[in-house]
Order: sequence, then C-alpha cells, then structure tokens
Amino acid sequence: MTEAAIRNHDKMFPNHLSTLQQTDPELTGVYDNFAFNEITRKGESEKGSVISQKSLAAFIATLINSPEQFVRENLGINKPNS
Repeated sequence: MTEAAIRNHDKMFPNHLSTLQQTDPELTGVYDNFAFNEITRKGESEKGSVISQKSLAAFIATLINSPEQFVRENLGINKPNS
C-alpha cells in the first residue's frame, strides 16, 4: 500500500486488522491503494492523469458488489503522481 493509502485507511478505520490481508495480501494492496488513494470526489483536486488497469478493475468490482456506495457521486479515478 502507498503511504497515502495507509494514512487515509488509518483515519477511516483506526486499529483495524484485515483478515483478508493475511489470506490475499496482493488483492488487499490493490484494493486499498485504489479505495484510499486513487479516487477523488467532486471538489477534490485530481492526484494524477493516468488510470491503471488494476485501479479500474478494482473500481468496477466495487461497483458490482456495492453499487450503493457511489450513488449520485461525481468521481475521478487516477494513478497518483502520474
């Protein structure tokens, strides 16, 4: 996970230990980087201009599993520092 993703995750879920991290650390890293560092909401400045295929796949999987999470949201997806 990137440092920014770790900071954002810790702000939202202090002291949370992921059981998925133990069984599938690669998936957890991709998802956490996406969820906590690669989405910008309306009014936030974009962090980059390129989107990774993994980020897009993680976003699509999130929409399929939890469509209510982004109802009426204006989102940007990017690869930070690109």
